[in-house]
Formats: sequence, C-alpha cells, structure tokens
Amino acid sequence: MHNKRQSNEQVLDTKLLIQEILKSCWYLLILYVAATSLDLFFTSKPLLTFVLGTIVLPAAAMAATMGILGFVLRMLKKNNEFALLTGLNVLAAIVIVTLQDMPMSVYLLVLPIQVSLFFYRKNLIVYSCALGILNLLVILAFSSRIRADIAPADIIMIISLLIASALIIYNLMTRALQTAQRLIHVAIEKQDLQTQNAFMERLNRIDPATELYNHRSFHEYLDSVLALRQHTEIPVHLALLDIDNFKKINDQFGHRTGDTIIAFVSKKIQQHLDPNDFAFRYGGEEFAIICVEKTQEQLFDIVERIRNDIAQESHPELGGEKVTISIGMQTYQSHMNKVDFFSGTDNALYNAKKTGKNKTVIG
Repeated sequence: MHNKRQSNEQVLDTKLLIQEILKSCWYLLILYVAATSLDLFFTSKPLLTFVLGTIVLPAAAMAATMGILGFVLRMLKKNNEFALLTGLNVLAAIVIVTLQDMPMSVYLLVLPIQVSLFFYRKNLIVYSCALGILNLLVILAFSSRIRADIAPADIIMIISLLIASALIIYNLMTRALQTAQRLIHVAIEKQDLQTQNAFMERLNRIDPATELYNHRSFHEYLDSVLALRQHTEIPVHLALLDIDNFKKINDQFGHRTGDTIIAFVSKKIQQHLDPNDFAFRYGGEEFAIICVEKTQEQLFDIVERIRNDIAQESHPELGGEKVTISIGMQTYQSHMNKVDFFSGTDNALYNAKKTGKNKTVIG
C-alpha cells in the first residue's frame, strides 16, 4: 500500500512538472513572437514575406505542436516524459528551420537534453541526446540552406556538444542523486536518534510497572504548575492516594501480588481522569494526582469515584478480598509554597489513614 501511494505521488509530481514545462513553452512562444517582431525594424526581407515566413507561420506551427503535445500528454498514462522531449525537439526544429540565417540556432537542440535533467532518469538523457542528433541529421538532410552554412567540422562540433551536454547532465544527475541519498540517510539516522532519545526520555519519566509518570516527573510538573499559578488565578489541586494495608498484602501474598495490585490501582486511576489531569506513581504504593482548572468539588468527585471503584472489586490473588485506598486532598492557596502545599496534602492523607482508612479527607 505504501509503495502504491508513493508511486501515485511520483506520477502526480511528474505530471505537474510536465505541465509547468509545457506552460514555459508557451511563454517562449510569446518571447519568440516578440523578438522576431522587433526584427521587423532591421530585416532587409520584404515585409509580408518576413511576417509570414518568420513570425506568423512558425508561431502557428509551434502553437499547433504544443496544442497537439498537450493533448497527447493528457491522453497518455505513461511515457509522458518521452512525448514531452519529442515535442521539444520538434519545436527546436521549427525554430532552427525558420531562422536559417542564424546557424547558431542549431544549438537549441541542447534544450531537450537540459530538460531531461528535471526527471532524474538516465534513459531520458540518452533518449534526448539520441533524438537531438537524429533531429540535426534530418534538418541537414531537408534544408539545403542550413547544410550549406554549416561545415562538416561544425556538424561534428554540434554532435560533440550534444553528447558532452548529455554527459554533463548525466554526471550532475548522478551527483544530485548521491547527495539526495546521503541527505536521506542522514535524516533517517537523525530520526532514529530522536526516536531513541524520546524513548530514553520516556524511560526517565514513566514508571514501567504502572505506565504512570514517576516521582521525578511529579516534582517537575508540580514546579511548572506552581510557577504558572504565580501569574494566573487558575485553581490547582493535589491529591495523594495510598493503598491501605499494603505491607500486609506483600507479607501475606508476596511482592508479585503486590505489584499486581499496584498495577490494578494505577489502571483505575487512569480510567477516571480527564486528559488535563496528571497521575503519578509517587513511590511504593502511593500515587499522586495534580489537577488544574477544576473546582475542589469536581476533583473530590473524581477521587471518590476512583476510591469506590477500587473498593468494589474482589481479587482472586488475595483470596477474594478487596483492596481499599485512602486519599488526601489539598487546594493550593496563594500564601503557600511547594512544601506547604505538599505537606497539607500529606497531612490530609495521614488523617484519612488515622480515622479509619478507605476515605477522602480534604486538607
């Protein structure tokens, strides 16, 4: 599927490029008409002969060629590039035959070879070079005027120029492709490094047992939230959650069962939180929730749902017994610092533990 999509994108890009080249040909036609029109002031030919033979008829022939070429390119589903290069050679031949008094116009045969570079295909460079040489030979065969003005040495020179142009463009294309491949290789290596760095950063911030943010992330996020709170009036709340009688679970059922219960509690916490709420494994069997842009009552309802949901489920690992948690909550006040804020929440948790557990106490 990926290769098919990539192939479709390449076809689309090639068609757009061909359309732009064809559009440029129309601009060149306008330029040709303008330039030859200016030559009206300098030509020694009869006015009507010059206008018809040098401006009108060649321009009409070029316009017809480009119209036919555009139609063919729309009809073809493949090999559009070959059709384009063939059309460009026909246009060059029209100009060369028209401007017989200017033997240098023969060098227009280099243009299709130059255009072939845009497609980055070696066979197109070879095709355009061979077609240019064939085009030259056909022009010489049918135009006695041009044949008379160009000496055999010049013909050899022109053919050599076409071949040399093809070789230069071939080398440029090869170098460009090599550079592109190196850039792609560097980009892939850079992306792999960024992915690896992101993975390592995630390992440094995520608790692997629970998939919650870890102790380090808790303090970094709390610092950033409290720094923001200094400049805004957004409500900030902190809740600490602790599994009741967890030491007993570890002692009686083993640490593996304890890890299972920790994973269970962390999953329940994540299920009840909104995207703007952040949960952390603070350490051991203790969890933390930092909540912003909610009222204290809204956070209380959330943690109560977490607590009740956890307390309702029995665990085969514990012989069918249930697990409960105690929760302490605190809302940040302007006179508090980070230590006061955390201590108030921790004291609320302590009171929840001290007064019977399986409850939420607001500090």
